[in-house]
Formats: sequence, C-alpha cells, structure tokens
Amino acid sequence: MCQEFNNIIKKFKEIKKLNYVESINNDFNGIGLTFEKLIGKEVDTFSYPDYEGIEIKTTLKITEYPIALFSLAPWSSHFPALDYLRRKYGYLQTEIEDNRKLNAVFYYDKNELISNRYFFNLKCDDKEEKLYLLIYDINFNLIDDGTYWYYSDLKEKLEVKLKYLALIYASAKNINNKKYYYYREIYCYKLKGFNIFLDLIKRNIICINITSRISKTKDNIDKMKCGCYFKINKFDVNKLFDLVYAEGNKEDRFL
Repeated sequence: MCQEFNNIIKKFKEIKKLNYVESINNDFNGIGLTFEKLIGKEVDTFSYPDYEGIEIKTTLKITEYPIALFSLAPWSSHFPALDYLRRKYGYLQTEIEDNRKLNAVFYYDKNELISNRYFFNLKCDDKEEKLYLLIYDINFNLIDDGTYWYYSDLKEKLEVKLKYLALIYASAKNINNKKYYYYREIYCYKLKGFNIFLDLIKRNIICINITSRISKTKDNIDKMKCGCYFKINKFDVNKLFDLVYAEGNKEDRFL
C-alpha cells in the first residue's frame, strides 16, 4: 500500500464505525460534502486534490452514474467557449432566443445529435497534440473545429488532480425526510499515466459532459451556469488507475 493513503484510510475507518450519519443536505451532492465535512475538509472549488494530495470520489453502491474525473473548459476562437457553444448550437428552452441550453455527453467515435441539426464528436490530433470537439451539419459536413483542449493542459490537470484517488462507496437511507449515509468501502488507486487516459478517450471509455445554460431562478436571474467534465464509468476506474488498497467486498460493491 502507498503510504500516501495512510491518513485517509484511518479517517475512513473512523467514519465507518459511525454507521449511518445524517447528510448535510438532501441534494445529490450531499454524499460527497458530508464525507468531506467528516474528515474536516472545508468546501472549496479549487483544482487541487481534496485531502493531502488525494482526490476523493464518493458514490452510492447502487448508482450507475459515471464518476467525474475533473473539469476543464476548452480553448476556442470564441470566448467564453461554453457560452458560444450554447448560443450557436444549443436548443431553445423557451421562445426567448437567448434562452438556449446545451447539455450533452460526447464520445470519441460516436456522433451526438444536437438540436436535431448538428452532430458533435471528439477527435484526437496526436501531431498537433490537441483533442478537438468537432461539429458537423446534418449532412456530416464539418462546420466548426474551433473548440479543443491541448494535451499539455489535460496532462497537467490529470496529474495534479488525480495522481492518487480514494473511491468511497456508501449506502443511503431516508429517515423522517432526511438522508443518511453509511460509508462502507474504500478503494485506493494510483494513476497509470496520461497516455492511458488518451487511449481511454479513443476507446470511448472516457467521455466529456458539457452543460451550458442561463439560470432563470428567482435568485439567479440570467446567471450563466456551465461546466465541462471528463467522466468515466466506475466499472472502468481500474483501466485508468492501479488499485493499491481495498477495504470492502469487491464482488458486490455494485449491488
């Protein structure tokens, strides 16, 4: 076992003994925020690992949602890139022209239909060392190749954020309309490398989820909400990372 994980494993064992603990909220992010509070981590939006150089991911045993590895906005000749994609290619939420929304998952070798008018997919250019988000019209004519990520940016983000990963599995239950979590398993991983990451993109194992919209809520009138996340199915985590420690029943962790 890597000594880097000693403290997080100790913390996990202490939390596991608590059995079910009340979530700090009933939202989808409560599972992660509650665990972070229990280990003494303050809420932040930094691009660094969560705890002593270790990125922490928490997930329910029963969920099939992919794990968000990290977020990284693309470069573009149009700034800001995600707002440009929303305005140019998103679909209307209302009759108001500016109220467009883009929320889709993109793969390397799959054409994703957007707004019934455009096809999006990913393409790696190893010579230019860029990962492109290519956009085609309905007849598969390339119309936009101005959105991309530099390999160097992806490599830096991956190696800074995810050199070490602690994946926590929990069970949940509701008591009197309040959510509770039992953090029952921990799997500690070490990153294999950037070339493996690129290969997994090319094999459609890692995808990119882009969301961009204008919030119309009472408290956030006309506030832009956007994100760009690189994601992987939790069944495939061992393709990007080497397992160095496990506490739990590996065979039934997805049941």
